[in-house]
Amino acid sequence: CFKRPFNPSIKPLTPIPKSTTKAMDKDQLKVFIDSITKGFKDVAKELKSSSSGGSTGHGSAPKESNIIPVKPFFGNDDEDPGDWIRSFEIAAEANNWTNERKLKIVPGYLQGLAAYWFEENTDNITRWNATGYADSSFVSCFLKKFSTEEKQNMWHHQLNEL
Repeated sequence: CFKRPFNPSIKPLTPIPKSTTKAMDKDQLKVFIDSITKGFKDVAKELKSSSSGGSTGHGSAPKESNIIPVKPFFGNDDEDPGDWIRSFEIAAEANNWTNERKLKIVPGYLQGLAAYWFEENTDNITRWNATGYADSSFVSCFLKKFSTEEKQNMWHHQLNEL
């Protein structure tokens, strides 16, 4: 069936229309290319200013992200609340979380006893880590609750046994 050679004398069933459009002259082509180039530059400038997080001087905050994950904190005896706060702060810095956002985000990383504690104290905690406001600062209240003297003594004892 397909072994026969192609016959170039067969014409298509529908004629191919001849182009009736005129080609652009040199000046029209230049205007066209210039307008496309300007459009691309405008789009690139807008994308850069919206994704750079305020480097253009418009006062917008850096874009928040979730580059560094945070492990949950349960409030168990084998967890070090100071280490957890440090790792949370490192992630928050990398992810561009403000102190206000940290207060909104942190409950999602508290589980078990820690989640219960936060739920019971959420009305009293209004700041992330403010000097002079220990009773309303999350970090102060968190460390006071989960880094008790008893736990510190236990960790010190375990460290000495190593």
